[in-house]
Amino acid sequence: GESLLGIARVIADQGDAMASCLYLAEIPARFPGSEHAAEADRRMAALQCGAGTLGMGAADATLDILQDPGAAADMAGQ
Repeated sequence: GESLLGIARVIADQGDAMASCLYLAEIPARFPGSEHAAEADRRMAALQCGAGTLGMGAADATLDILQDPGAAADMAGQ
């Protein structure tokens, strides 16, 4: 979880909130109830991650990540 938080932070700092949200969404899926999941939730709220701000395509991508953890790497590479 810590590595994904770090990657998400770097990506957000580079100005790509959508990609950062994708990495953050993976953390609670992989580590539910953990300290890292709680931090990811806080960061997603701060970045306003979600269908309302990122469009339905991003929501679909987030759902893909929740179902397929390897999807985050694929989406970040786009």
